[in-house]
Order: sequence, then C-alpha cells, then structure tokens
Amino acid sequence: MKTENKKTNKPIPEGWKMTRLGEVAEINALTINKDYHFYEIEYIDVASVEERKLLQTQKLILESAPSRAKRIVRNDDILISTVRPNLKHFCFIKTSKPNLVASTGFAVVSAKRAYPYFLYNLLTTEKYTEYLTQIADTHTSTYPAFNPEVILNSKFLLPSLTEQRAIAAIFSSLDDKIELLREQNKTLEGVAQAIYKRWFVDFEFPVEQENALNSPPFKEGWQPKADGVVYQEGCPKGGVIPDRIVNNKSILKTFRKQLRNNLTPAEAKLWTYLKNKQLDGRKFRRQFSVDNYILDFYCPSEKLGIELDGEVHNIETQAEYDIERELFLSYYGIKVLRFENKLVFENPDYILDCIKKEFGKDTTPSALLPPRPSGTPPFKEGSWELKGYKSSGGTMVESELGEIPEGWEIGRLTELFDFIE
Repeated sequence: MKTENKKTNKPIPEGWKMTRLGEVAEINALTINKDYHFYEIEYIDVASVEERKLLQTQKLILESAPSRAKRIVRNDDILISTVRPNLKHFCFIKTSKPNLVASTGFAVVSAKRAYPYFLYNLLTTEKYTEYLTQIADTHTSTYPAFNPEVILNSKFLLPSLTEQRAIAAIFSSLDDKIELLREQNKTLEGVAQAIYKRWFVDFEFPVEQENALNSPPFKEGWQPKADGVVYQEGCPKGGVIPDRIVNNKSILKTFRKQLRNNLTPAEAKLWTYLKNKQLDGRKFRRQFSVDNYILDFYCPSEKLGIELDGEVHNIETQAEYDIERELFLSYYGIKVLRFENKLVFENPDYILDCIKKEFGKDTTPSALLPPRPSGTPPFKEGSWELKGYKSSGGTMVESELGEIPEGWEIGRLTELFDFIE
C-alpha cells in the first residue's frame, strides 16, 4: 500500500521508507590507534580525490605520515570531503588495501544495512551536495566545512535492499561507460599531441613527394600501380597495404580492450552467435581495428566487418563519418555490413543470414572507388616511411624561435584573433 510523503505530498512507493542515515550506515568507524600494526600506509588526502575518482595514493611510513592520516578505509567505503563540499572531493572505494588510510578531512561512510554503491550515489547527488555546501558556508571557521554528524542525521527515502541493488547496477554501468569515455579521450589527446609535435615542432608535416612511393624496396613480384588504376595484375590485392601493417595498432590496444570489456547489450547478444566459430566455422573478432578505425566485429578470412548502429548513427555528422570510414575500409578490400541494434533482439536470424550470404564473395576493391595514389605501399613495417617536410629536404630558415619552414612567420595570437574582454 502506498503512503504519502508529507514534505512533497507525493505517494511513497510500497516498501520504501523514510530513514535516518545513521540507522543504515556509520561514519569514521575505524581510526588508527596504538594497536594499528602496519609500518607503511597507503594514504589518501583530499587533493588526491576529484569528482568520483581517486587519482592516486601516497606510500608513507606511518611514523612520518601527517597527523591527519587517521581514517581507516575498508572495502565499499564512501569518502566525502567535509571541507568545501562544493568542490566534490568524493569517491567510492570498491576494493581497499589493508593499509589504506584517509585524511581526517574526509567523512568515511560505511554501509551497514544499505547497498553501498546505491548509498554512494545517493550521497553524491547534486541536490545533496548543494545541501552540504549550504551548511558548510555557515561554518564560522576560516574555510567552509561541515560536521560528519550532518550526514548521519540526514533523512532519505530508501527502497528495499533488492531495489537498491538493482538501481546501483544501473549506476555502475553508467559509471563504467563514463570511465571508458575518459580513457578514449586520453587516447585521442595522446594522438593529437603526437601529431602536433610531429607537424609543428619537428616540422614533419605531410608533403607531396614525386615518386615517393616508388623509392622503397618492393616485395618480390610487386610493382608500382599506375595513377587512376584501382586494381592491376601483379599488384597484390590491388595495392592494398598488407594486414600486418594496418591491423590492430598497438596505440589502440588498451582502447580495444576497454571496448571488449564494455560491450553494448546488442554487441553482447550478437557475440553469442559469432564466437567460437559458430557461424559456418568462420572466426570473428571483437573490436578489431583497421588503421585508426575500430569495427564491432570482423571476420579475417572473409574480410567482412559487422557494425551495430544505435540512434547516434542517424545524426548527419555521424552518418558522414560512417560513409567516410566505409570508403576507407573498402580500399583494403573490407566490406562492412550495418544493422540496427534493435534487429539483434527482434530478428537475429535475419542478421546471421545476411552475414552468411557474404561468405566466399570477392573482396577486391571495386573499380568504382576513387583511385588510390600511385605506387605500392611498403610491405614491411619499419622498413621505410614517407618522410615529412624537414626530413625530405624542405627549406628551413632561421627565426627568433629557431629554424622554421620557409614561408612561415613568427606571430602572436592577438595578431590573428580578436578577443572579447
């Protein structure tokens, strides 16, 4: 039977109960004392925690550790900074080391009769953070802070443990996706920095070089390919770069692993039909990369890629990207089949039939595709590289910042842009 929340005048779902947090959790339950037997500790200070993330710990000898290194942290504990709560120095410790210790600047919340990850998400909502910030701002000390008792005395409408667990599972899945996107951003930033350094520090930006692709040694039986010719006899696979050069770049290894460990529901479902050579004995790989593009699934023996699309692929910019990617992959003789996510659940047999119909087909690049540049690419990774401007003999001139490419000028950003003050 539903009852009414007197504060909001809204019905309370059956099984939910207004609960004081101190009834289901405890704060700062364990503190270092004379019986503490660890000589070295892993220490967490407030600066080591950003919003929902533990950045690092410090290994310290206990005797020389700061006096504020007192709070013992256990598995599934919640750390919330009691100082300047608006900065959101909070995180969840899923697995704690035996000697993990936090600063007294944290309230260490330990769930007793509540699901820990549910409680963590409840205590770190924007609304509750604003509440703690308001209390901290009324503090009379030199900086905003609140007493941990404020958390213990807070009242929340809590569902049953079963529902808490189900809700927490959704939060956990979303947090995993967020962390994956963070790692993707790190990878992309690393690639961008490497390109920037090569082009604008080393001055090895790409330049057109006459007969550049005719200069390296060719594998026996190979020959340069004439301009405008997509396929010609004697140039294996139409001059396509061998798989070992472009497939599964080492820089994408961690990224691919993260994608495999965080498959979407549709990807996970389709994988149950493709793995272990179930489909006509063909081997499929998950999150397989070709150059800088990553395919959801790939069958090497058939040079066949499978992509599952969600709503994002209906966006114009994403659709243009998909076309560009398929055009690129077609240069390598790779055909890509695309299916909507919902089709995996509604009609998986249709998808499997479409895939099987592609088995045994010729994947030679079509003559309708735009022509590849003249010449056959290198056959051995590291045997040579297409040089950039400086290493290929580009003219360099002296400047106040050192050598720069001829035609470049030293200038200030203010000479190029108008800034609004």
